[in-house]
Amino acid sequence: MIDDLKKTLLLLPLVLLTAACASSSPDFGMPETRVLDCDNEVEIRAGFQGPGTQMERIDDRVTTVIDVANNSHREIAVKWIRIEQVMMDSAPYRLENGYRTFNQPIAEGEDHQFEIPMTGRGVRDRSGRSLHSNDLTLAVTVSLESGESYRCQFSVRAPL
Repeated sequence: MIDDLKKTLLLLPLVLLTAACASSSPDFGMPETRVLDCDNEVEIRAGFQGPGTQMERIDDRVTTVIDVANNSHREIAVKWIRIEQVMMDSAPYRLENGYRTFNQPIAEGEDHQFEIPMTGRGVRDRSGRSLHSNDLTLAVTVSLESGESYRCQFSVRAPL
């Protein structure tokens, strides 16, 4: 019985993938999107505006600033930005995910700063080992109206 269950669970992702690929409408009615690594056409930088308290029982209101530079040869328009914290095991600070929609055109050769409000709080290390870094790893996704999305990871100082 357990072996049959294991086999079924192992085959489930393959069945789901096959069903998704067999669909006559692979975009499910959504516009085509491409997720691209950060490159020279759209440059993205991330940081925090102002300090947080880093207290355990107090939620901080933190503003994350995302700077998007348009290095392409055409105008782009930022549709939305999402920020997620990754690799939280050794992080001294926990952030809730942030998301905000925009309709912001950026001319070629120009840049624009976007502010995304987030909530965070300090974390005490309960394992007895010290947290050697005050850095956080953030994954930032910037989606353009053209359907392209850029996903980048940043190491930034925790808002202290």
